[in-house]
Amino acid sequence: MGIFEILLIGIGLSMDAFSVSLSNAMSFQPLRQREKLSMPLAFGVFQTFMPLVGFFVGSFFVGFLETIAGPLTFVILGVLGLVMIKGALDDAREERAAASEGARGGVDARAGRHLTRKLIFAQAIATSIDALGVGFSLVSYPSIDIGMAVAVIGLTTAVICLFGVELGVRLGERFGTTARVVGGVILIAIGIRALL
Repeated sequence: MGIFEILLIGIGLSMDAFSVSLSNAMSFQPLRQREKLSMPLAFGVFQTFMPLVGFFVGSFFVGFLETIAGPLTFVILGVLGLVMIKGALDDAREERAAASEGARGGVDARAGRHLTRKLIFAQAIATSIDALGVGFSLVSYPSIDIGMAVAVIGLTTAVICLFGVELGVRLGERFGTTARVVGGVILIAIGIRALL
């Protein structure tokens, strides 16, 4: 397996992480610089680590992991998506109530709500479960340089997630609550796809 094939695998594996980065950036406005960088870093590290684990564990657990990967991803991302949608709708309701009471220019309902490390960690696990399976499949290529392969996969994911964050920030600034609801729907959709 050559570098081009590994790069394609990295791009394929990074699509869920890209979508989650986009969703987070749309939903958590304003996004702090630390939060912007933590998503590509976390997703890139997990997309590096999981294929490596899969490669070394080999096919011992492959049947079990294939059985639970879809439902586990669905539950994690589904719950996170529902929480995101509920938060967006609650904040919109609070902002409308404040405006109707003449409190325009007051405190933004979203102020102080930030993307937590715990949330990013859960999302990184959920979006990298399929990378574990890729690690299992890499065992069948005896000449593969596993260090180079996982580095390319992780770096590809991190770069693609950076684009997702920047695009999400712009969409979130422009579309506000609607973008946050769409972000939650994206997470649920990824979970349903993993389940199916």
